[in-house]
Formats: sequence, structure tokens, C-alpha cells
Amino acid sequence: MADEVIYYSDDKGIKITNKQAIFGKKSYELRTIISIRVTKNPSSPKIPILLVVCGAILIVMNIVRFHIIEVFFGILFLIFGIYDLLAKPTYMIKLLQTKGEYVPISSRDKERIEQITDALEAAIATGNKFERKDR
Repeated sequence: MADEVIYYSDDKGIKITNKQAIFGKKSYELRTIISIRVTKNPSSPKIPILLVVCGAILIVMNIVRFHIIEVFFGILFLIFGIYDLLAKPTYMIKLLQTKGEYVPISSRDKERIEQITDALEAAIATGNKFERKDR
């Protein structure tokens, strides 16, 4: 039996070896992985825009009438809407196996997703044919 080679490991329960990929409590045998794909899931701007518009309307309509509570809620809507508009997209690793497609991890940290994907590719490069599709 060959020694285990670790390609990636972190303190969040992710470990990529030459035999398996472990994501928390779930593990995937590398020999069953057909392809790896990284996808980007951008935040939908509909709700943040609605929050900004509602917040602006609440502020304008109630600042004239000195309704402080409604102005306060308008400011909150405005802040949450702007924050959500500026949020980073979520990146997901999708593994296609013989049993189906799985998303073992998603994160807003693009660099971490790329490191994990590179480790997966390096770990299975010798034993499996696979393709990586980036969107």
C-alpha cells in the first residue's frame, strides 16, 4: 500500500490526499471523480436594489414629517441594500462523479477555492482523466 500524500489541508476540515478528498464529514474517493468544475454564483441585485429604493423612499417621505422611526428604518434598508450590492460572489467547486454531481464546498474566498481545486487536480492527475471547466 502506497503512502498517503497530502496535497491540501486546512483547519476547516478540508483535506485532499492522493486517495480521497475530505470536506468536513463527507469524503469522496478520487478514482470516482470524472470532472471538476468551478462556478461563480453572483448575488442577485433585485433584492438589494429594492431595499435601497424602499429605504430612500422611507427617508424622503418621513424626514419632512419628522417621523424618526420611519427614517431610521429607511436608513437601515439603505445600508443593508448597499452592503448586499457590494457583496462578493460565491464560488463553488462541483465534482462530477459516477453517482452524480456534488458541491462539497462553496465560499466567497476565490483564492481558497482555487487552491482546493488545484490540489484536487494535482491529486487525481495521475489516475483519472478529467477536465476543469471554469465559468
